[in-house]
Amino acid sequence: MSESQSRPLRSPFQFSIRGLLLFTTVVAVLLGLALTVSIGASLFGLIVALAAANCWGLFDHLQSGPRRKLVFGAAWIGFAVALMLPAVNAGCSGGGSTSLYGWQTAYYALCAQPETFMETVTATSPAQAANSGIGFYCYAQMNAANLMLILVPILMLRWRLTNGIALFHYWAVTGVPALGYTHDHAKDLLLGFYVWVLTHALLVTVMPLSAMGRGPPAHADKRFVDRCGGTAVITGLGLVQLIVMSIFGL
Repeated sequence: MSESQSRPLRSPFQFSIRGLLLFTTVVAVLLGLALTVSIGASLFGLIVALAAANCWGLFDHLQSGPRRKLVFGAAWIGFAVALMLPAVNAGCSGGGSTSLYGWQTAYYALCAQPETFMETVTATSPAQAANSGIGFYCYAQMNAANLMLILVPILMLRWRLTNGIALFHYWAVTGVPALGYTHDHAKDLLLGFYVWVLTHALLVTVMPLSAMGRGPPAHADKRFVDRCGGTAVITGLGLVQLIVMSIFGL
């Protein structure tokens, strides 16, 4: 019997004990955030965890070939579904509330961005400028995230994805969950919002963040350092989002 025949076959979906322990730890932390802080905090932690796992190459098998197109297609379908679902509760003049669908929320964010920019420029007090400025910041991220999902077919078929595009998407999609981390708006968020965030979380797995930690195969130490550096960038961007939202949050 040859050496190749004597080796046990290894399934590509086989998990190690260390991987399972890490997975259960992350799930426990996310559930803890949802119960003690807010669901927005749990969603924020999920995106950061997926981006960090991406930096370590755990989703490399999804970033090429038919699997990449499949994930992109699923993300685009998820975005279309989110647009058709109720996304947020909006207050009305009678004191009640009415729900806005995803497409209405996206249109509102698109129109509100230039308005909040003008309010920031013409503000008469620092407090008013800060409030309008964070509104502009949040709407800019929402619009950027929607733009990324609208361009999914082009990203899938035409463009060569780069670290810059991946980090831009990560910045755009962590904004609203970071706001939920510092300000519990869960009562105003409906199913469409959660589908929207989870769709972006799916897209995070196929963005080429792992390229930031892809050193030469013969230099394992350099690859390890690069991956740690990529994780530090991801964590740093997340902390910036939390700091901005906690200081200037709506």
